[in-house]
Amino acid sequence: MITTSSKRLLATGNIIGIASLVIAALLLIPFAPSMPLAGLDNSWRYALNVAVEHKLVFGRDVIFTFGPLASVYSTLYSPATDTLMMVGSTVFACGFGLLMALALSPGRLAYALLLPAIVAMALVRDSVFLAAPFLLLYVIARTQLVAEDRFYLRPTIPVQLGIGFATIAIIITPIVKASFAGSVWATCALAFVMLARQNRAKAAMFFLLCVAGLIVAWTSTGQPLEALPGYFIAQAPIISGYTNAMSFPGRLWIPALVAGVSLIIAIYFHVTFGRGRGLVGWCATLGLVMVLFVGFKAGMVRQDGHVFITTGFLLFIAFAAAARSAPLPACMLWIVVVATWKIVGHAVFPMGFGYAGELLNGAWTRTIAGIETRIESPSSLPAQFANANEAIRTQERLPAVSGTVDLYPTELSSVFANGLHWKPRPIFQSYSVYDPRLDAANAEHLERSGAHTVFFTFAPIDNRMPTLDDASSVVGLLARYSPVAYDGQYVRFERHAGPPAAAIEPTPLMTRHARLGERVELSASQPLWATLDIKPTLAGKLLSAAWRLPELSLELTLDDGSVVRRRFIAAVGSGGFILSPFLNRPEDLIALASGVQSARKVVAFKVEASHRHLWSDNYSVQLRRIEITPQPSASKLILSSPTDAPPDTAQTSSPPRCTFDLVNNTPYVAQTHVATPGNVLSLQGWSAPASAADAKSIRSYFIVRDANGPHYFTAEPRNRPDVALALHRPELATSGFSVMLDLSTLDHPRTVEWMVQADGKASRCPIELKLD
Repeated sequence: MITTSSKRLLATGNIIGIASLVIAALLLIPFAPSMPLAGLDNSWRYALNVAVEHKLVFGRDVIFTFGPLASVYSTLYSPATDTLMMVGSTVFACGFGLLMALALSPGRLAYALLLPAIVAMALVRDSVFLAAPFLLLYVIARTQLVAEDRFYLRPTIPVQLGIGFATIAIIITPIVKASFAGSVWATCALAFVMLARQNRAKAAMFFLLCVAGLIVAWTSTGQPLEALPGYFIAQAPIISGYTNAMSFPGRLWIPALVAGVSLIIAIYFHVTFGRGRGLVGWCATLGLVMVLFVGFKAGMVRQDGHVFITTGFLLFIAFAAAARSAPLPACMLWIVVVATWKIVGHAVFPMGFGYAGELLNGAWTRTIAGIETRIESPSSLPAQFANANEAIRTQERLPAVSGTVDLYPTELSSVFANGLHWKPRPIFQSYSVYDPRLDAANAEHLERSGAHTVFFTFAPIDNRMPTLDDASSVVGLLARYSPVAYDGQYVRFERHAGPPAAAIEPTPLMTRHARLGERVELSASQPLWATLDIKPTLAGKLLSAAWRLPELSLELTLDDGSVVRRRFIAAVGSGGFILSPFLNRPEDLIALASGVQSARKVVAFKVEASHRHLWSDNYSVQLRRIEITPQPSASKLILSSPTDAPPDTAQTSSPPRCTFDLVNNTPYVAQTHVATPGNVLSLQGWSAPASAADAKSIRSYFIVRDANGPHYFTAEPRNRPDVALALHRPELATSGFSVMLDLSTLDHPRTVEWMVQADGKASRCPIELKLD
């Protein structure tokens, strides 16, 4: 018999539990959204908001891991998408809270007291999205048990309504992030099987609810219904290519620990719930195993901050798996999972003893402040948005250009903040173009309907070979665009009419097989397009499916004798990329467009793998010439011709600080003779007058002496904030230079002297180059 005190205790527990569930749901709603920033990740968040605002079709105009409800995940504010973000987030948060309530009911709602802390400890939002489908499966499984079972949840009208609403909340998550589709559809399929076993009508209603919820959510974002299948079809190369292209190594004990803890959770759940409950138990266990596998891959393929996806995910899963277990084993499981969260997290960055409490306090404080802002001063959010864009403009100003614009490789926030008309390629950040199908889609867009203006630089992630990112589009830019400006960061290309200025010859120059680790010699002096078809072995394919493959590296021997080692993405290599010359800087691409072979040529290469048994030892090599028609606009940008002597200035006896970083694209070595291949001398470095000077007055001149006397060349200033920071002199922020001297009109040039002007005074650098 239940006593009065027991009833009061239960009622108190229920009140505490409901309050905790409400708080947890509030923490999941972005009342205080983040604002735009510069940077790679911030750029894709901003880009997705802009894509939704301008009604770009996902799966056609935009192909990315995320869908039109991406703001529910990113929590990035935009006046155009804020309502969509808040409604979508509220639906998911309420659905997730209902599932947690149903998982704990009846009699265990007090356990929800832990839930706000778990939400705060999940540092990456993937965690809660990945865990939610299992909760739905588990709750439905409980309603399919016999009434005498201690896990039985009676499917009353409120329970069924709660499950229905939660189903809608879960089924929309694949259009938040497409990679959520696997776990969502798998668990929903298992739920359908369980429902169909007892009541086919309910199973049919569940199926229709899933389909209707997905369709309504998709169309409510402004997307055409007929584009929905294409959205998921387009994700195939994005999702399948992620593992081997985006992997990032880390300590091996971390995935081993996570896999072990995941196995413990699976066994625990099967023993306490799955075993002895027939089809329902097996479906629930299978669903958990599949979700655990997805959670493992989500955080362990790329072992940087992504590990927090898995550690936060395990917190939710362990909480749900032990929701109705005996207190002692549930507590033991919880201790194991929290310890894993702490140990793995501490391996990424230091976590103090009270870190979890700090997270909860910070999350609650932000939520309360955000609610107050939205009620009392909602207009402050657009003002914050405008201020954030102004900060980006200050940091990364782009010139005002007419017509449409795209930017390579990643920093799109600057395009939006500067008010430019964005016309994106489908895969709008180049590091994600890691499959030949994706590369072909971007190249076709550039060929047929690319933006009028393209800002381009090389900025590969993970030490990749620079020309692997948007590999075919690099040639496409040379073919259909002309470089018209260069500010030291981005080359500005403009689309031109007429025949293409670059083309890959259809007839192979060389076709052969090579072995991993074998040095392949190159004899051609022209630019080369290479196709390297490297396949994993059966063991490699299995490891890739279960976790990830070890990286491949491409070692290049250059014509100056230097050796460059870069990460190689096998899938991209099978589609082809520019192998020679070695393009690493924007100036290299301008030089290639001009016909000047300033970049270092590759004379040999080899591909290496740390674990040979995981990659096929033999691979095919095919080389083709790239025909380049020199573009005069590129020559004007890249080559500095002799000019008149600078105006007479007073000489100063205090020598400036002068540093050559690169001479002919190689590190400068003092007291050595310098070759001038193609009658071009490439110089890069910085100078600092002996005393403080007006930043705008600092300029470098180079004096080249030949048989006819001195010839003067001017070097335009380039941004060097690193020099200003290191020397504590703000005026040196533009003290750099990058110049290519055109020596073709000189008569046997012998020496190069360096003069620095500042505040009307000239000083000679204590460096002199001797030319061969």
